[in-house]
Amino acid sequence: MEKIIILITLLIAHVYESEGISLMQGQEINLIFPYPCDSSEVTLQQSNRWPFYISTHGSSLSLPDSQVQRFKVKNIINNGGCSLDLTIRDLLRGDQGRYILFVYKDGNILRDDTHKVWLQVDFPPGNASCVVGYEKGRDWVEVDCTANAGSLPGKIECYQDGLWMPPLTDPVEIGSLVIQTFLIRKSQPVFCCSSALKVYKSSCECDDTVLFEEESSNKDPCHTTTTQTISTDSVYRSTDVN
Repeated sequence: MEKIIILITLLIAHVYESEGISLMQGQEINLIFPYPCDSSEVTLQQSNRWPFYISTHGSSLSLPDSQVQRFKVKNIINNGGCSLDLTIRDLLRGDQGRYILFVYKDGNILRDDTHKVWLQVDFPPGNASCVVGYEKGRDWVEVDCTANAGSLPGKIECYQDGLWMPPLTDPVEIGSLVIQTFLIRKSQPVFCCSSALKVYKSSCECDDTVLFEEESSNKDPCHTTTTQTISTDSVYRSTDVN
């Protein structure tokens, strides 16, 4: 996934809590927390966890292995102002939470200089899984696909011979699953995949699952042998769908 760097700067003094920030899994974020330079200690933590940064402990971070290589904190002094610069690369779902800067002076918390930022990490549905359903006459069959739902609305797409196959149903979420049904030809492999609702995946990217691969020696989702397009009307005219 292409990484997008988002810079959020909290420049207003005496702000207790900022607006929430929503990013996609895999993106990169940079948060800047200003604090008074005459403070004796600052700490940075995620939600109610133990602080992963304490200024009096030097530059070391107290983080799980999954985070230590992706988190970076810099203490910046510039033009008489002080701030903590937190960068998180390759955002994961576990990075979601409220990031809190506490400022101390002589052992007391300076509550007016506390800053909170809520970070939401959105993610698409999981990989699609498909099974063969009811036959629809001649060379056509229903294929029922599911994927674990993400935090973003999702859909499933299928390709045959490089052509996008029109779905029989709209995507619906039932419980923790995204469900969608397609009408597919049995004579050649079909490649299906999930994505967020507003994300387009080309045939080359769509390889979560493959069916009917035994019908052809071709296992490449990018392979095409025809330039024709398939419309819903033409599919229904070729089948005995009731």
